[in-house]
Amino acid sequence: MNVSSSEIRKIVESILVPLEQYVRNNICLDPSSPYYGGLLETIPHTPQPTWPHASYVTADAYLKLYEVYKKPEYWEVAKIMVNYLVREQSDAGCWYGYSGYPKSAGWNEGNAPPGSKLNVVFEDGTVLDIIREPFSIFGTALYSKVVANAYEIAVKDCLNLNEAEKWRLSFLKAAEFIRHVIDDKGYWVGNRAWNQRAAVAVLLFTASRLLGPERYLGKAKIVLDQILGAQLESGEYPYSEAGGRTYHYHALTLYFLNQINREYPSKRVEEAVVKGLKWMWSMQEENGDFDWSIHSPEDHKTRLFSTFGIALAATAPYLKLFKENVYKTLVFLKKHQKPNGGFPRKIGLEKTDNVTSGEILHGLVELTKS
Repeated sequence: MNVSSSEIRKIVESILVPLEQYVRNNICLDPSSPYYGGLLETIPHTPQPTWPHASYVTADAYLKLYEVYKKPEYWEVAKIMVNYLVREQSDAGCWYGYSGYPKSAGWNEGNAPPGSKLNVVFEDGTVLDIIREPFSIFGTALYSKVVANAYEIAVKDCLNLNEAEKWRLSFLKAAEFIRHVIDDKGYWVGNRAWNQRAAVAVLLFTASRLLGPERYLGKAKIVLDQILGAQLESGEYPYSEAGGRTYHYHALTLYFLNQINREYPSKRVEEAVVKGLKWMWSMQEENGDFDWSIHSPEDHKTRLFSTFGIALAATAPYLKLFKENVYKTLVFLKKHQKPNGGFPRKIGLEKTDNVTSGEILHGLVELTKS
């Protein structure tokens, strides 16, 4: 199969146009709502209809849509969604979002912020031990990177500069939270997943560029070395130090490595990503699907459509090397796209899912940028 760039762009946009409309229709755009700017969940993970982890990728997709097409309506949606993320940030600089806690939960003895009482001992350990819970850090790295992206676009294009300053301060608070929680060996809790560590490294490298290298670069390099050393000889990334096989988190680790490479270019990172992509696409079936037999049937990440969006995003900078694989995936996605433009959560399901659709939108937009 000899696929041209124009063929890929044509099929990307045939999926993207109705998908973008579907996603936009499922963002809360009511200024009077407390969920204004959040992506409404189809399958709620929290008592609330929105949470930052369901929204951050979609927010970033709209930032990238604006960068590619320069349409003001994309910037307006992106701005509203980024402001939602910032509203959900705690005063300590981190987000509860990934574990599903609303900001209204407030700080208490079980989730105290960093400050002057870090060594106070509670039943579950010191305050510092308690706030090292992984998802607080992971979510903070993910969401604040989107806020930083919005800040940079706003400054570059002279857009909403008052809000841009608010976004810069939000990113600064997040970077300081993560810098203080991670120790000098690059750890915050044991046996963390490699994709989580990679997201943290992205945050630290971004902070070193935007806020000052001396403060963040050392820990960023330590975490990156850990990630690069964890790749298997085959090119596959296990889920964590304890192992585990999943296309979803393998692709996510590669995607974060791409982001690191943009912040801190490295031949080692490029080689790791290409090696990982070769392994991932070697697992593709002729119809564009993956061979899911490496996954446990009980694994909640088995047969997720969002995995394809992440795989496309991870591959975008190296599209020329994997055109045939990408094209097969796009044909597969187009075949499964629903008449309303959205995608189901998993292969074999019918009902469209807002979060999944947002992740696929993000992957498609990454392709359009390449």
